[in-house]
Amino acid sequence: MPSLRSLKGLAVRDLNGGVIGTVTHVLCHPEEPVVVGLEVQPANAVYVVSRKPRYVALEGVTIGADGLEAAENLKDWSGSRAEKKLGFEWEQTVIWVGMPLISESGAKLGYIRDASFSVPDARLTEILVTEGLTSDVAVGVRRIDGALVLRFDGSSVRAKDEAVEAQFSGGLAAKAGTGAAVTKVVVGEAGKKAAELGGQAVKAAARSKPAKSAWAVLRETGKAFREGMEDGDGD
Repeated sequence: MPSLRSLKGLAVRDLNGGVIGTVTHVLCHPEEPVVVGLEVQPANAVYVVSRKPRYVALEGVTIGADGLEAAENLKDWSGSRAEKKLGFEWEQTVIWVGMPLISESGAKLGYIRDASFSVPDARLTEILVTEGLTSDVAVGVRRIDGALVLRFDGSSVRAKDEAVEAQFSGGLAAKAGTGAAVTKVVVGEAGKKAAELGGQAVKAAARSKPAKSAWAVLRETGKAFREGMEDGDGD
């Protein structure tokens, strides 16, 4: 099952095997937990001139074991033509990776590290949530059932209150069988790391060019979170 981060960096090829471009971001619906498209960066012209990204609806590509293959009618699923089919503009789409996840009652669960989605309906089936690099190593990430994730509300992703009970997995504490007291201390340290990462995001947004929309601010802030997570990746 593909995930948001697994598609990033993959080449999109035409029917003849030529590279159209590389996936830079996976885009989700303005409100619903559904993948709707890709931001694809074409190769630089003559290896010098940077070209504008191309926005392609998920229906315009086929996800295979060796990468992404563009449909024969790719133009119909790109740019403004795709916007008419989808019913909203590309600027309204959301990059979920790096977005804060909050329960209906307001509990902060962390930040979205990745999410898997089903094919062909493209609904998010599982969300991986981080509370910071320290927490990832010590207690792991939360794995939240996609059925508990409700929507994007304009500033954060919202989930049902049951998501608070989602267990951590993959951390050293779980493997070592350490007690709740140790875990509590480790999570406290992770909270400090998450706060630090959040401060970096705010500073990055402040340094950015004046935004034309709230969407632009969210993209810039989310970018800082994503870069912070990627800095700690071993892959």
